[in-house]
Amino acid sequence: MPQHVEIVLWIQEMNEHSLGQENQILGKVVEKAPRLFSIDALRGLIMVLMALDHANYFITNLHSIGEYWGGSPLPVYNDPLVFLTRFVTHLAAPGFFFLMGTGMILFANSRQKQGWKKSAIIQHFFVGVWG
Repeated sequence: MPQHVEIVLWIQEMNEHSLGQENQILGKVVEKAPRLFSIDALRGLIMVLMALDHANYFITNLHSIGEYWGGSPLPVYNDPLVFLTRFVTHLAAPGFFFLMGTGMILFANSRQKQGWKKSAIIQHFFVGVWG
């Protein structure tokens, strides 16, 4: 059997094994909730906007230093499409923060349903910061 086929089979086996472990938490069998399409779609849209903004920066270099460091000359957009592209891409960062907060709320609610204590949920959030 070729080595790449063995690797693929091993990955599939590990995925099946890990899924079985994730479904048993604290001795209880937990059903996975379906993903929320609207949140995934919004995340995808924001990622496209972010990629568009970064491509615009690296290809055209229309972002001025003033936008980032408070310097004086702001960019002048002579084309309405370029202006609208830049304007719409400003929604990416606030959108990511909104989705982060939404994810935190969904995570906390799902863990409360699984029997986690409130202190364990709060500790889970801060372990990544100070852990």
